[in-house]
Amino acid sequence: MVCCYLILFITVLYILYDVNYFLRTAFTVLCGKIFGKEINIDDVSTIYGICTFQDCDLLFKKMRIARLIREIDFARYHFYERTGILKRSAENQISSLQRSTMTVSLENLVFWNARSLFFEHEVTTLRDNKKRCLLISRQYAIGDMTNPVAKLLLGLPGSNKTMECPKNIKSWLDGMKISSFNLRNMSYTMFCVITTIVLLLYVFWDVNYFLRVAFTIGVGRLFNKKSGLKDPTTIYGFCTTQDVDIFLRHMNNARYVRELDFARFHFYDRTGIYDNIKAVDGHVLQGASSIRYRRTIPIFSAYKVETKLVYWEDKTIYLEQKFITISDGFVRAVVLSRQSLVNIDSETLLKNVSGAETKPECPEEIKHWLQAIEVSSAKLRKKD
Repeated sequence: MVCCYLILFITVLYILYDVNYFLRTAFTVLCGKIFGKEINIDDVSTIYGICTFQDCDLLFKKMRIARLIREIDFARYHFYERTGILKRSAENQISSLQRSTMTVSLENLVFWNARSLFFEHEVTTLRDNKKRCLLISRQYAIGDMTNPVAKLLLGLPGSNKTMECPKNIKSWLDGMKISSFNLRNMSYTMFCVITTIVLLLYVFWDVNYFLRVAFTIGVGRLFNKKSGLKDPTTIYGFCTTQDVDIFLRHMNNARYVRELDFARFHFYDRTGIYDNIKAVDGHVLQGASSIRYRRTIPIFSAYKVETKLVYWEDKTIYLEQKFITISDGFVRAVVLSRQSLVNIDSETLLKNVSGAETKPECPEEIKHWLQAIEVSSAKLRKKD
């Protein structure tokens, strides 16, 4: 049993981390400590390796470039340990960061300036002593002082020598300066373009509305279980500065209606109604609504919206929704809404939905509300 857990633990480690990378780093540094001698910073350090299946390209013919860069890490750690740079960097809290790369290995420090160390790496196969690859890497020294490289190399063997910058590195640095300048210009241009696109989206569309719909449905699918018709579904909200009225004190009336959309979409998705609508290419449209505001929702208040199906007819369903503040559990608003069904009837809409087996009695308040709607409709028909 313990063996199985151990195997599982090691498997998880290999899934989450590149375990071989850390093992190889520790092995290389320890071998250098045990078997290697101290060297000057202008000397060449050497490590050895073998190209395995893990290092090969897709055709299993040769080592891929990414693995060459990986081997450079091990060679560099070995060089730092043998020259004393690793110990010195720990003492002065200077870390080394691979800034750029020009694409058993030989590691040679060929030049340094105030902020960087430049290495030349030769990858050589032992069987024929052929140089298979030459790489130049720039290690950026990160520290609080103005000249971290000088502090890093101070007093180390060979650090008193003045090194000329090789021509290939000069050319490479000049090329990087041009590339950096172009990238900065490109980054600024891209920033302007993206900012303009986002601005236009917000000007012509209510972007936050669509984001909130996606977020509400996504969170519901991830964290909320399926619900039946007899159980209310709940979403949560927070009254921000975007929701308040002109006096910046409480949620404006229009935002209540907006929140009802999110709660309704969440209800459709959690009950399975949305799947039935989509199956027949149907639609559900808001036909009428009645909101009773009992008390305002103050700015920066958390609240929840509960949604429940209370009655249905052949081509209509009726929802009851409540706004409840979290702090005191008070029902701030009660909403009745009539949803008209298009290209679908209530039987198809509620097919295989839990709780739809028995149709509820029409609530008293909905009866009176429907009578009021009929009176209003009659007046409008007379005018027409």
